[in-house]
Amino acid sequence: MKIDKDLIQLGLEIETSDEVIRKLAGMMESKGIIKNTYIQAVTEREKVSPTGLASKTIGVAIPHASKEHANESAVAIGICEKPIKFQHMGGVGPEVDAEIVFLMAIDDPKGHLSFLKSVMGILQDGDLLAQIRNSSSKDEVKQLMEVALEG
Repeated sequence: MKIDKDLIQLGLEIETSDEVIRKLAGMMESKGIIKNTYIQAVTEREKVSPTGLASKTIGVAIPHASKEHANESAVAIGICEKPIKFQHMGGVGPEVDAEIVFLMAIDDPKGHLSFLKSVMGILQDGDLLAQIRNSSSKDEVKQLMEVALEG
């Protein structure tokens, strides 16, 4: 999945998971990546199938909707100023304090699985997560993600 620096937001000052989803989806919507049904589909899906993932150091969330809500595949990345509460994936365990949110639009389910596999690898690399969270520019996040996704 290609990383577009226009879909990266640093220093998000947001209070809720719904707000971060709307903010990141707004960036996708402005580029025609998602359909007008996407935001509602993601927020509804989060209620049934939450996407918060706790790593050893930094919480992450990977909200997404099914392919019929996307015009193309993309990921918007939000780095939060303070952690945002997401329900733990699988609905088991405590809430996750997500500091990084990867909002995915998927029009190709195979690409979705490949990206999720890569994100799971990123989750296991606490140093990389810290570098992403502490990045000072969109270009830096883009470069870190591209290297991680190539591996």
